[in-house]
Amino acid sequence: LFKKMLKIAQKMSQNAELFSSKSQHQICTILRNRGLIEITGKDSAKFLQNLTTNDVSKLDSEINSQSTAFVSPKGRILSEAILVRKNDEKSYLLDLPLTSKSELVGHMKQYKLRSKINLTDLSENNRIVSVVNGFFESNTESFELGYSDPRCRELGMRYIKKNGQN
Repeated sequence: LFKKMLKIAQKMSQNAELFSSKSQHQICTILRNRGLIEITGKDSAKFLQNLTTNDVSKLDSEINSQSTAFVSPKGRILSEAILVRKNDEKSYLLDLPLTSKSELVGHMKQYKLRSKINLTDLSENNRIVSVVNGFFESNTESFELGYSDPRCRELGMRYIKKNGQN
């Protein structure tokens, strides 16, 4: 399994920056091909529930991330994403491919209507760090948020870090 994951990580290195860790089997990457959108406001849970393919109400303090997709009115997939609930109940993050970010933000603005929500693109000022085979062994206080990749346990943890922080 480790050899297979190493091959995958080497293929990902075209879009990611690998850096070392204390554990020889731990792989850490900065995911440069992923974007980050924040959805805040009183109606954020209801808004996301109406647009995504997963049940937003299942996100709580124990399970703070879930895999989801956004679809067009015809049912075609616009984008896959990882939906993350922040510590409060009115704030969510979307970890999504950069290639579909602008189309998805436009789609969400189209359905915003009178919902009391704010959409903020955090991609420029933050980076997503993926850690496979364990938790990050460094100072986790420098990370804003950590969440597991809900698609597969072997994909590890993801952390959000402000650009310019070590």
